[in-house]
Amino acid sequence: MAINGKIILFQLDDRQLALPLNCVKRLIRAVAITPCPTLHSGMAGVINVHGQIVPVMNIREHWGLPDREISSEDLMLIVTHANRDVVIVVDGIGSILDPGEYQRYDRSPDGAISADIIHAAGITAFVDDPETYFNEACRVGKDTAKPDMLHAPAGASG
Repeated sequence: MAINGKIILFQLDDRQLALPLNCVKRLIRAVAITPCPTLHSGMAGVINVHGQIVPVMNIREHWGLPDREISSEDLMLIVTHANRDVVIVVDGIGSILDPGEYQRYDRSPDGAISADIIHAAGITAFVDDPETYFNEACRVGKDTAKPDMLHAPAGASG
């Protein structure tokens, strides 16, 4: 994933992570998640955002962190990619950095480091690839809803 613009830093436990800012549609306080047991295990469920049903991804497992209950202190980032939205729950938000404020290191060709890394003002962060959220969100079990149904307006039938 090429990173050449602004990035936003966020935290999961003691991990510093980053996303390209142009992928972040909105930041909201954590709300109740409706569980969907038929969807991929990486999904926490769905939330309703102004009539749009949006999948919520649990990225803690992806980063090797233990699962935990969502608290009222948590935040939700609505991330968009290819005209689709997904929500990730984060512990906190850091800075928004301009390209000149951070140095980017590409993932290693041998696969030893599987994410790009940025370094800025004493902070080293892994850059998360939003495309992976959508790949996970669309991995549904057999005989379950089609991925497009994850984005149907509330009350719509499929």
